Amino acid sequence: MVFLKGSYACSSGLANPGLIILVGPSWHSPVCHLKWCHWISLKSWGLNMRFFLLVTFFVFSAGSLQATDNKTPQFLDASPKNAQPFTRIVSLAPVITETLFALGVGDRLVGVTRFCDRPAQASKIPKVGGFVDGSLERILGLKPDLVVAMPQQAQRGLLQNIQQHGVPVYLVFGDTISEIKQLIHGLGTLLKEEKKADHLTKKLQTSYDAFHGALAKHQGSIVVVAGVKPLVLAGPKTFIHESLAHMGLTPLPQKNAPLWPVWSLEHLVATQPDWVLFLYPGAGVTEMSQRLKQLCPKGCQSIVFESPVFQRPGIYLPEDLNTVQDFFLKTKRIPHEK
Repeated sequence: MVFLKGSYACSSGLANPGLIILVGPSWHSPVCHLKWCHWISLKSWGLNMRFFLLVTFFVFSAGSLQATDNKTPQFLDASPKNAQPFTRIVSLAPVITETLFALGVGDRLVGVTRFCDRPAQASKIPKVGGFVDGSLERILGLKPDLVVAMPQQAQRGLLQNIQQHGVPVYLVFGDTISEIKQLIHGLGTLLKEEKKADHLTKKLQTSYDAFHGALAKHQGSIVVVAGVKPLVLAGPKTFIHESLAHMGLTPLPQKNAPLWPVWSLEHLVATQPDWVLFLYPGAGVTEMSQRLKQLCPKGCQSIVFESPVFQRPGIYLPEDLNTVQDFFLKTKRIPHEK
C-alpha cells in the first residue's frame, strides 16, 4: 500500500504496492502507469481522511498477517517466555483501546492511534500514527512491553519490526460477533482481568440479543456500502452483515462472497435491494444515492446517517444497532416487490 499526494505521485522506483491511494488527484487522473495496482482517490470516495482510513482498516484487515485460519487472540510469534504483568501497552486500533479502558486497565496505555477517541481519556494519550502509517520510532520510543494490534496487510512490516526489537505483539480479531467476544476475553485473560472480561462479554451479548428480530416486520434486503469508488460492500463474514441479519433484515451479498466484496453499480442495481446503507456520509455518497434513485426507482432506498455507523467493532456496537433500529421504526416504507 502506498499513499501518493499530488501530480508527482508516479515513481519508477515503486515496487508493486497492491494498493495506491491518491490524496490529491481525482480518480481519473493519469498519474501513473502501474496497471497492476488498485487505485482509490479520497476525492472520488467523497470521504475525508479520517473516515477513509477507518474504511481502509477494515477492508484490508481481510489480508491476514499470518497464514492461519486460527483467528483467536494470539501472539505474533511465540508467547513471551517470562510471564509478566504488562504495564506499558501500545494499542493500534480504537476497539482495542476502548476494550482496555472497559477492562479497567486504560492507565497502562502509553500509546494509541490518532483515531482512538473513546473514552475521552484516550485523547490525552501519546499518538503513534494511524491504521496504515504507524510510526516504529514513536512506538519504540514509548518503551512498551506489549503492542496489541488487529492484523492487516498494511501493518505487516511494522508489526514484524516491533517483534524484532523484542517487544511482544498480541493479535486480536474483530470481523464477527464471536471474534469480538474473543477479543474481550483474550485481553482480559492476558491482563489478568478475567472477571471484568466475562462481565463485558455478557453485557455485550445481552444488549445484542435485545435487537434480535427487531426489524423482522420489514423483511427487506439490504446492502451495506463501505466505499463508492470502488463500490466496496460489507460481506457475509462481517459483524455488520451478521448484525443486520440478527435484526431480521436480509443483508446482501450472501453465502460465499468475500469479506469485503467489490461490485459494479450495474450489479448492485440488478440485485434490486430494498435498502442501501452507506457507512459514511460524503459527497461521493450523495452522488451515488442520486444515481441509485434514478436507476432503481422501485428499490435501493439510500440510508445515510449524519455520523458514521459500524465504524469499529466492540463494546459500542449496540449504539450502532440502536441507530439503525430507530431509522427503520420511523420509516413507513415497506419492501418493494421484485
